[in-house]
Amino acid sequence: MKKSILSLCVFLSALTLLHAADDNFTKGKELLKKRKFIEAENALRKAIESQPNSAEIYNELAITLGNQGKFDEEQKVLSKALELNPSYAEAYSNLGNSFSSQKKYKEALENYDKAISLKPENAVFYYNRGNALTALNNFTESIAAFVKAIELDPQFEQAYLNMGYSFTSAGKFDDALRTYTAAIEKFPSSAELLRAAGNAAMIKAEYAQAEQYYAQSIQKDSLYADAWNNLGLARQTLHFYGEAISAFQKALRLDKKFTQAWNNLGTTYLAKRMYDSARICFVEAIKITPNFAKAHYNLSILYTENADLDNALKAITNAGNYDTKNPAIWYQTGIIYSRKGQIRNAISFFEKATQYDSTYSDAYYAMAILARRIANGEDPIPPIESQNLAVSEEKKQQHKQFRDDFVKGMGIVSAQWMEKAARLGNANAKKEMGEQ
Repeated sequence: MKKSILSLCVFLSALTLLHAADDNFTKGKELLKKRKFIEAENALRKAIESQPNSAEIYNELAITLGNQGKFDEEQKVLSKALELNPSYAEAYSNLGNSFSSQKKYKEALENYDKAISLKPENAVFYYNRGNALTALNNFTESIAAFVKAIELDPQFEQAYLNMGYSFTSAGKFDDALRTYTAAIEKFPSSAELLRAAGNAAMIKAEYAQAEQYYAQSIQKDSLYADAWNNLGLARQTLHFYGEAISAFQKALRLDKKFTQAWNNLGTTYLAKRMYDSARICFVEAIKITPNFAKAHYNLSILYTENADLDNALKAITNAGNYDTKNPAIWYQTGIIYSRKGQIRNAISFFEKATQYDSTYSDAYYAMAILARRIANGEDPIPPIESQNLAVSEEKKQQHKQFRDDFVKGMGIVSAQWMEKAARLGNANAKKEMGEQ
């Protein structure tokens, strides 16, 4: 009798532990859904104390850790789940997601492939695989993975979105737009798909179509600042400046610290020669993001158009400090020095622009024109005696020879640069070459 009572007590104790584990497990999952990750982690750890052999609880705990950025710990917990249940496909997929969060895409793929081998009918596993392959720039295989995900789940909207992104990344813009168009037929209320279609149309320079997609996306979700900004860009490109200004202003009402929208509003005012309004916008963009090179560059354009060359030079110098490899910045620097009459300095910056873009025909044309001006006697190298140096007559003659050779050389390179500019399609250079 005593033995029976003891057995019953052990059974009831075990049952109590199981109920406690179930309660904490349920509580942890609910907290996870509410994105209360720390509370969820605490509840799930208590569940594990009561039920230490549950792979499912370890899997849920891992998800809470991953959402807190604790990826190394997440991977250890998932490894424990897989030790308890080596056939746990979802745990392999989550392990892949953890590695993807650390940009360890090859390790991620290994785990996605294991998950697929265990559950080949799971669309999410193929979707995850596609994302990792996209990150590795393996677009052919990533697209195939998204196709398979959609085949398994035709209502998988995000798979359409990411497949379109893969096509875009692969330079297949027609395929990207076709993917988004087909998806929109299935999900006509998706603002995200409409925005993606607008982006693809913008890349294809189909600006009117892009404007339509952006406008439709705003009808579905009018509180998304990016959509208003993109609509403004499409309208700006179509020279609908008034409508573009309204769209950018709407984006900024939704997000006052939207740096790109401030910059884009500024470029629209600049196109309308509304210089004071443009300057305010560029300054605001720089105030929010001081290292935003585009805003510094555009501010330099504004000052140049207003013949304020000193401020133009300060602005373009800031732009160059933040974006050292942008040929347009060095070209603009050359323009400013040219207008200041510092021709040799200007040529050096135009030449720097061609170092970063060897097809920059405008830079070659500008160098050709300026070199010709030097050959015709402008901006000469000062004679050595003007430098207040005590030098011999021989040194003076050597320096004069150097100056003469430099001027002669400028005449030769001027013709070479003009020819190159014409070959690269510069209209002014082609006209000059035709006249010659």
